[in-house]
Amino acid sequence: MNMPFELGIDYGLRYFGKAKFKTKRFLILERERYEFQKAISDLSGVDIKAHHDKPYDIVRAVRNWFIEAEILSLAPSPRRVWYSFHTFASDFYNARSAEGYSDEDLNFMPIPEYFDFIDKWVAFHTAS
Repeated sequence: MNMPFELGIDYGLRYFGKAKFKTKRFLILERERYEFQKAISDLSGVDIKAHHDKPYDIVRAVRNWFIEAEILSLAPSPRRVWYSFHTFASDFYNARSAEGYSDEDLNFMPIPEYFDFIDKWVAFHTAS
């Protein structure tokens, strides 16, 4: 479990960091409900979302958290987010494969290059 260390830093920033971190919000996901108690019993009372190793449940939990945390007031349905992601992933793979990228190349693609593809994909699909 990597979560205790990273979450501890994040949580500590919220309570002991500079003023800009006081309103920090975070979403905690776990495989099974209450699994966190094996490592961090201090989180009792925190709303942790379980995903049961199901990617669709992760998408739903993240999408719903944005609404619950009042970061977004409107968001597409979890199903629409799910299918949009699959369309993106397919478009990304097909476009990059046509450009000669191997599966290994795609797995080790620099993050800025990946983000550039995302920006262009979103701009194209938002305009159409």
